[in-house]
Amino acid sequence: MSDHLIAFSMKFYIERQRRPPPPYIEHIQKETLETEGLRKKIKDAVILLENYRGFGPMVGEGIDALNGIDACVAEPTEKRVAEAKSLLENLNREIGPYQSYVPTGALALQELNEWAKTV
Repeated sequence: MSDHLIAFSMKFYIERQRRPPPPYIEHIQKETLETEGLRKKIKDAVILLENYRGFGPMVGEGIDALNGIDACVAEPTEKRVAEAKSLLENLNREIGPYQSYVPTGALALQELNEWAKTV
């Protein structure tokens, strides 16, 4: 390679490194981080609720609902979002009296409600 071509390549590489990423990439990265954080909270709530599965069928239904919502958060479609909002309404109604017993689940549910408002 000629010296000019090497110098041009290095200059192009250095300039490319200095440029900030396009705004749409930052949006995608931020959205991915938010989604991952929300999914982790859902999984933590499911793990916690697994310990209470023997207390009644309502716990199993809650776990199933959280898993359904997790699928929607991972790959939201119009149909899944509608289903997730319905599942959230039921969870909000059912978990109300038990929030103090499962604060991790209550926190996840609160963040899911915020997510449902933005979707």
